[in-house]
Amino acid sequence: MKLLPTLLLLAAFSLHGQTPAPVLTLKASTDHVDALYHVGETATFTIEALQDGKPLAEGKVVCVFSKDGVQPQPPQTLNVRDGKATLVGKLDEPGFLLLRTTSGKASAMAGAGYDPLQLKPSLPVPEDFDASGPRRKPSWPRCR
Repeated sequence: MKLLPTLLLLAAFSLHGQTPAPVLTLKASTDHVDALYHVGETATFTIEALQDGKPLAEGKVVCVFSKDGVQPQPPQTLNVRDGKATLVGKLDEPGFLLLRTTSGKASAMAGAGYDPLQLKPSLPVPEDFDASGPRRKPSWPRCR
């Protein structure tokens, strides 16, 4: 029984001597504050990498662009210097350009809207759309 307190004391000392792993955080943003662009315009994305709250001196991030969250492009590996890396992208039609960036377990996302008010519905409204509403309305739950 005297062995148990000694083991607990040794475990406490060994845990006390360990330093926590550095924490990497990523932040991604666009060069337009509102992140809105016109079709064909280039968007510049800035990736900020902080390690324990300070700019990461050197490192790498993996970036993937996609249109409207689908159709991912091939990954691009960027070098981070003094806590920053930049990447440009554009869309030639209305939609949203999404950037996902990762480094180890850290990740960040940013998006750029390209003339979003010009987006069209992907499918036409069904012919019976207006007629089906009154039939279903009584079965809708009441909200209070």
